[in-house]
Amino acid sequence: MSNLLKVVGFRTTEGLYSKLKAITDARGEDVSDFIRRAVLKELATLNFLSQFENKALGVNLRLNPWEEVSGTYKALEICEDNLVLTLTTTPKDLHVTYPKESLEAQTLTEALKTIQPGKKVAIIKTDLPEKPIAIRTLTDTRVTGKNICQLLQCRQSIFSVTFKVVAFKFSLWLLGLRLRGWF
Repeated sequence: MSNLLKVVGFRTTEGLYSKLKAITDARGEDVSDFIRRAVLKELATLNFLSQFENKALGVNLRLNPWEEVSGTYKALEICEDNLVLTLTTTPKDLHVTYPKESLEAQTLTEALKTIQPGKKVAIIKTDLPEKPIAIRTLTDTRVTGKNICQLLQCRQSIFSVTFKVVAFKFSLWLLGLRLRGWF
């Protein structure tokens, strides 16, 4: 505990402190140990800790309904009673865990049979009991770029046609003024 140098305090109600004190006394630990573990568990759920630290804290990343995770598919492993999907993301690897007998695990196993590691995938958790997760591969990153370019070309074409129509009307207006002898 010699590396614990920073002190972080917070205010709480008397009722919450009583509950914390009762729990920590029953466990034979300090309130600060309980709070430190709670903070570490929150950091683990936000993927700021290593896989070993997550496992030591008993934290497995699972998606809630309509949450999506995407990354480069790295591995699909069965560890003890869980199926662990490893995706590479920007800061580090992300490990999505499901019980190995669950429908989610079966869906992941079936869908990822045909997908080679190194492909970018996205997984979304649904609230449908018959299809708890949906998996898609993100193969062409230029699709959005193509659509944007086509949209810009369309906008440029519309602008060009509009400009020509306005210029034509202005020319007719000037011609009408000239015919009337105003210029």
